[in-house]
Amino acid sequence: MMKKRQLTAILCALLILSVLPAEAMAAPVVIPDDTALLSTGATGTFEGILIAAVNTETEGTSEGTFSTSQSVRQSLSRIPGGRRETSVRDVYVDAAGNTVTVREADFEDPVPVMQEGLVPPKRLNKIGPGGYSVGAIKHLEGSYGESNDMKCLYVGEHCTVWGCEADGDVFLPSETAEEIAARFDSFYDEVIASFGAWYDADGDGKLAIMCYDIEQEYLYGSSGSYLAGFFRSMDLIDGDGYVGNIQFAGIPSSMVLDVDCIHIDTYPGMSDGADGDPFTDVSRCYSTLVHEFQHMINFSYQVKGDSAGDYYDAMNTSLNEAFSMAAEHIICGADYYNGEDYETGSALLNWEGTLSSYSNNYLFGQYLRTRYARYTSAADNGNSFYRTVLEARDAYYAANPAERYGAGFHDVTLDLIADMLGTTPKQLLLDFWSAVLLNKPDGDMGFGGEAWADALVPHIGAAPATGENIYTGGAVFYSISAPFTVSESQHLTFMAFGIPEGISCSLEGNTLTVNVVSGDDAHLFMAVYSSDGRLRQLEAEDIDAIPYVKQEFVYTVGQNPAECSIRLMLLADDWTPVYTAVEP
Repeated sequence: MMKKRQLTAILCALLILSVLPAEAMAAPVVIPDDTALLSTGATGTFEGILIAAVNTETEGTSEGTFSTSQSVRQSLSRIPGGRRETSVRDVYVDAAGNTVTVREADFEDPVPVMQEGLVPPKRLNKIGPGGYSVGAIKHLEGSYGESNDMKCLYVGEHCTVWGCEADGDVFLPSETAEEIAARFDSFYDEVIASFGAWYDADGDGKLAIMCYDIEQEYLYGSSGSYLAGFFRSMDLIDGDGYVGNIQFAGIPSSMVLDVDCIHIDTYPGMSDGADGDPFTDVSRCYSTLVHEFQHMINFSYQVKGDSAGDYYDAMNTSLNEAFSMAAEHIICGADYYNGEDYETGSALLNWEGTLSSYSNNYLFGQYLRTRYARYTSAADNGNSFYRTVLEARDAYYAANPAERYGAGFHDVTLDLIADMLGTTPKQLLLDFWSAVLLNKPDGDMGFGGEAWADALVPHIGAAPATGENIYTGGAVFYSISAPFTVSESQHLTFMAFGIPEGISCSLEGNTLTVNVVSGDDAHLFMAVYSSDGRLRQLEAEDIDAIPYVKQEFVYTVGQNPAECSIRLMLLADDWTPVYTAVEP
């Protein structure tokens, strides 16, 4: 599958939370740096300044609902979480001002013949280490009715690049093929280190990159959509129906390619759209290239066993996409934002093929990596997290054959990740959405202080009278000014955030800044004493009760701070001491 450059989802699946560039948002809620988690629960009365409602289900299609003193949430019908024909990954405006929608194809994996001990016939068509030469021809039956003879145009160190002569004016130039190969070879080692090896179906030691106008429906000079690329697992199957020692059923002989490959669109996938030239910006395909390569690697883990009995089913599509977008992040950098197309209520762990799906899972993949990096002090910035997960998943199914496939299959990926990070799947979701909301520079409620996360601006809505629907793994953020009571809920956990009651201060030169958080009326005193213990300055303030909100007071210290001491006292309305401290 592909990517979705619009982080249209930074937000959470259902989070009214949006990750728009700051300039695109109207008066975002300012979250103080010292905002902290105050309470958690499924029901009850929650106090603070912010509420996060999180659907903590990790599988299937679940709709989070809850009842408040004001209303009852109603569940709406939702498309089940099966794979769609295509997923919308990006929307952009090209150089000519046309709106272009970028899509990625989703294909179901082929069905293995689940019999133990099958030995495939000798493969006579395996090309082997000698590989393909420039000019070699492979016939490709596409998934959209096209039938193409693909010609090998360039042989790189780790890949071969192919073009389709039937594309006419869109035929890939040899110099462009060389450019694509050079880019792939440049990031190959880092992707392998981060995710693992891929299954080399034809034995040539290189990944084939098939470049052609996939749908041939995009029209220059008009808005429209195109299919930017895909990985299709059935391409690995040989003429006898095998991938390695595993036999698969139901693949038409005309569709057999017997090549480990990914498919990349040439037009407009390698164009800036300015003048109709198909190859004005080849770099447009690079993120798709690395995205689809991860999907190839991900599937390869499933078929590397010795027999069909070793095969296991695919990773949760949402997590698989999170891994592919992580590959983009590692190689191409991230450029995701929450656009106006974001669907509030979308799921985090139930793939829906929307911009919101890509956005949610991009953020989740980065949260997991940064948390892993902190827990393990990984020298590679946590990039090896993804390979570690894939290898742990492979080891789990090797040890638990009854859970590999079919009715007994259970995707343990999230369980393994949670265990790796010292928590549970439910708590991991709560920590993730806390990180999206607060983005702390360290700890579990942030993204490791990485600069890219500074662009996240949560969109926080008012506590609802009717409410949004919250789907599997998603969340919604609310701003509250009064206690928020939940009488009953389903699939949801609520987190209340605010600033804990107390007092803090900082001294810069002769300027003393005092911050007070108090849920009751109180009195603040600031006293300055000389080194001989004599009172030199006294300031007093009446504090109004504003729960969970910081009140700031600034004083000018009339003495040399190095030669005096400062005492802060917070007294309750009945003059009972609440807090005292001495600032040297």
